[in-house]
Amino acid sequence: MAQALGQSQLSTLIGLTNQLRKSLGARPLRSFRYLSPTAEGETGYASWYGGYFHGRRTANGETYDINKFTAAHKALPFGTQVLVTNLENKQSVVVKINDRGPFKPARIIDLSPEAFKQIGYLGKGVLKVKLSVLS
Repeated sequence: MAQALGQSQLSTLIGLTNQLRKSLGARPLRSFRYLSPTAEGETGYASWYGGYFHGRRTANGETYDINKFTAAHKALPFGTQVLVTNLENKQSVVVKINDRGPFKPARIIDLSPEAFKQIGYLGKGVLKVKLSVLS
């Protein structure tokens, strides 16, 4: 769709978001903070965590919500926006780092279930991904 319109995928996504907001009775967003990937990326495995942790405090003090687009990373600063791309299907999601983890070898990020569902099937459990920090 983005290529057919001659727009970037981000522009298309913003337009669709505003159409959805209007249809639900919300005002469209008038401005967006543009985030672009940094040159470096990290490749590895993503998993998801939820259930037991829902409603508990994250490492940065926020309440963990399985329905938000958040993630746990071992080292990235809290509040960092990260583009997570499933290397198998090329689907991406933007998440905010608000927790620490994962604590399993070879895994580089733990996603909320809602974020994981945007790029893959929860039942799969683990996906090969690329992380790009947005600035």
